[in-house]
Parts: sequence; structure tokens; C-alpha cells
Amino acid sequence: MDGKELRDIRKRLGLSQSQFAEHLGITTSSVARQEQGVIGISGSTAKLARLLLELAKAEKKRAPKRTAKK
Repeated sequence: MDGKELRDIRKRLGLSQSQFAEHLGITTSSVARQEQGVIGISGSTAKLARLLLELAKAEKKRAPKRTAKK
């Protein structure tokens, strides 16, 4: 995983760097530096980021559809 993919996942989840960092168990500055390619992304961080995205997709599919009230 590279920084662009990490940023894409974070944005698809609708999270700030701070929120994303909290979910990943790393610092906000680490997220920023990883997204910029300054530091590498560990295998565990990459795996957790992908898992968060998959969980969000699954949750979205399970959510009941809302209908407009007239």
C-alpha cells in the first residue's frame, strides 16, 4: 500500500486524519507523513485500513433504505 491508497481509503470513509489515526492506533502526524510518502506504511496499518473500508462497505449494504415521507 502506498500513501495515495491510504489517503483514498481515509477519504472514502469520510474521516479526518485525526479520526483515521485514532482508528488505526497511530498518531495524526504518522497518517499525514504516510499519506505524503515520507514514511512507510506497516503491514498491520495497511491491513487495518483495508479492513475498516470493508466493514464500512458491509455496514452500508446492511443499513435499511430510507424512503421519503409525503
